[in-house]
Amino acid sequence: MKNYTDEDSGLAKKLKKYNTDRSAQSDVRDARIPDLSFARWSQTEDEMSEASTTQFVGEFNIIGRERKNIQAEFRQNEVEVKYRSKKGDNDDLDEFMQGKYRTDRRLSKSRQCFSIAQDDAIDCGFGAWRLHTVDDDSEDMLSTTQEVRRSPIPEAIRRVWFDSNSKLADKSDAKHCSLITSFTRDGYECWLGENDIEEQSTISFDSPERSIYERVYGSEMQYGLHTSVNEINILEFYEIEDEAEMYWLYLGVDENGQEKVDGLPAKEAKAMGMPEPFKKKKLTKQVCKKTVTNGIDILMESYVPGGCIPIIPMYGERNFVDGIENFYGIVKAAKDPQKLINSAYNYLTSLMMFSPVPKPIYDPRQIEGFEHLYEDANNHDLAFQYQNTYYETEKGETLNFQQQYTQPPPVPPAVGQILAGLPALTDSILNPGVTEDSFNSQMSGVALQQIKEQIGVMRFIYVDNWAEAMRHDADVYAKMLAAITDTTKVMVLTNVDGTTKDGMANEQFYDVNQMSVVVRNPIKDAKFEVYSDVGPSHTSQREAALANLKEIFDTLPPGDPMQQIVMLSILAQQDGEGLDELNKVARYQMLGLGLDGIEPQTEEEAEFVARKQQEAQMQNNQPPLQEQILLMQEQTKQLQAQQAMMREQNQAQANQIKAYQAQTGAQNDQANTLLKQVDSETKRMEAMIKAEQAGADIENTNMDTVKKGVESQMMQADIAEKQLDMDIRNLPTDELIRLMSQ
Repeated sequence: MKNYTDEDSGLAKKLKKYNTDRSAQSDVRDARIPDLSFARWSQTEDEMSEASTTQFVGEFNIIGRERKNIQAEFRQNEVEVKYRSKKGDNDDLDEFMQGKYRTDRRLSKSRQCFSIAQDDAIDCGFGAWRLHTVDDDSEDMLSTTQEVRRSPIPEAIRRVWFDSNSKLADKSDAKHCSLITSFTRDGYECWLGENDIEEQSTISFDSPERSIYERVYGSEMQYGLHTSVNEINILEFYEIEDEAEMYWLYLGVDENGQEKVDGLPAKEAKAMGMPEPFKKKKLTKQVCKKTVTNGIDILMESYVPGGCIPIIPMYGERNFVDGIENFYGIVKAAKDPQKLINSAYNYLTSLMMFSPVPKPIYDPRQIEGFEHLYEDANNHDLAFQYQNTYYETEKGETLNFQQQYTQPPPVPPAVGQILAGLPALTDSILNPGVTEDSFNSQMSGVALQQIKEQIGVMRFIYVDNWAEAMRHDADVYAKMLAAITDTTKVMVLTNVDGTTKDGMANEQFYDVNQMSVVVRNPIKDAKFEVYSDVGPSHTSQREAALANLKEIFDTLPPGDPMQQIVMLSILAQQDGEGLDELNKVARYQMLGLGLDGIEPQTEEEAEFVARKQQEAQMQNNQPPLQEQILLMQEQTKQLQAQQAMMREQNQAQANQIKAYQAQTGAQNDQANTLLKQVDSETKRMEAMIKAEQAGADIENTNMDTVKKGVESQMMQADIAEKQLDMDIRNLPTDELIRLMSQ
């Protein structure tokens, strides 16, 4: 550890910049630091406590209500960060980066950092947190991977000073930033051991900012982060520097024979004995250097990954006055009305608690003779008391006693006027435009929504500034992550609806189309444009959507086709134990309707939609119903034509049989003639003729049988034709379509 006492040393220059930034902001912070105590600690421990003459001193906090309203706005509205790669359109890489950012933003420590900064911005107008790197596995000595994490900066108005020359709200144009961190003595020794620092003497840096307001009005206001004598402070000084390096460029050829340009640092090229390049180019790289000091010694020096100041500021309301940055929260405008309300109510309370109780005033003659009954005014044993109602004057006149009472001190008219106007005044300051008293239970939903939007005007300013802080946080986060992620690594990614999945950063694979090794999700050295959108959280959006869908469902007439779609949408968005199956069924029914605008969200849903589309395409390939009926009628005509052809064929066969029978009859006649002519033939010839006649008879019998069979077939064909025509007429339309599709 070196000692830097020379005024020209680097440490002296850093301390000078710190003092310059602190001096430029001292007046603004002196005015705003007391707002923290006023909003969180006490509204009476200031100059008003010395000016108060009342016996009762209390707080009637109206500011606290608006603080809670703005805190609720922060919780109900999420800032959605969107990345866009600078190296071209790469939706996969953009979504990968957004999923990784959502995962780390959901960590409990990150959420606490955001809450602390939000409360500071609400009260005094300025809050901050910081990003840093930690080992991914601190128990593995061989692990070199790191993660980006956040740390809180409570009461950042006391501890963070940006470059006084910077003008942007996110301080991305700041060249340096100072941060004071406080430890107890034990905590400081632990920090030295964790960072392997050996400090010979314990020296504390300048204490955190104490305003003039706090130093003047009582020691009870000296409530720093640590107020013990063992408090030790260190200064973390972040500074942006430009590192320039000369490169020598050479022409070469890649694997595909294409010309390419290779570059080498000039120092390496000279050491390798490379020839003169065809071109020299000087590159300037921005780096962020971190110096930790106790004001005398430099305890530690390092570089911040990503080259950005890792402290993220957040403002309540911000402007410039005479070139000086000015900021404030809700306390600034409401502090004076709040003090008047406290004073007025304390005055009335003191009158009520400590003013004398009204008592009767008696003339001694009025209770003459009954004095013993009035000695104990709280004696409840007496049912009644005696009292003289008249007396006689010296002139003998009889007069009645006039009863009188002591009177309490009157309330000054000014107090009554203040009490009547201050609540409305304070509400108008905290809620400009329309106050919450403007609500009417008879108003329509649209009118109520418009009034709510007017009430939230001032709150939206805080939410919008919160969105700007988150955008800068996402930008610095991406640069730090790109600098420390140089190997293949599995990361947990979070979707918009809160579900998670695993993703691989810097994943290398061989692309067959490009015939080369390609890197998927190249986080290393990736550069992004960062945008932010502010709006209701996913849960709030779902609840609002369900409420709107229910109203729409109630307004639709019974039997409207849209009712089914709306009901399925309501069922698909139900959240609760045991509703997953119902959600899935409703979701698939919606996808099965095939309506435009209902897109699949998972691979399983995409497969279901593709299957449904294929089935629909098959059905679309079939002709319309009317065409199918005409086609069936045409097929019926063809069948009838075939039946007519069969009848003609059967008739031809019958004609052939008749011709054969006629021929056979002629042969028989000829045989008879021959028999008559050859009557003298021998018995042998008669036997032969008888045998031939017997054969002809058998053949005639067979022909008769064939004729009867043909006639029977024609009759059956005619019956079948009539039955088929009747069946076709009686078949339902869907059955006709099914038969045609077979």
